[in-house]
Amino acid sequence: MSDAHLYTLLSELPPRGQELLNHLAARSTRFSLRDADLPPGGVSAWAADFERLVQIGALERAGWGQSPRFRLTTAAREAWRQLVQTRR
Repeated sequence: MSDAHLYTLLSELPPRGQELLNHLAARSTRFSLRDADLPPGGVSAWAADFERLVQIGALERAGWGQSPRFRLTTAAREAWRQLVQTRR
């Protein structure tokens, strides 16, 4: 998938998906799939939005532990940064 295509997919996310992406982009590069690492409401409230980010290639698995670990792909982090800058 090209960076331009990913940029387009991220720009078309619904508001909740953008909120989740913004929250995850502000965190360290790796995070666990657990309530404490997600916005209020935890895994159950954000599952569909999280799944959408995985489907479009914005998140990738980054290891296992007591819970799966993920990270924003480099391309997604850069595309999101550009998108946020253009909206200012």
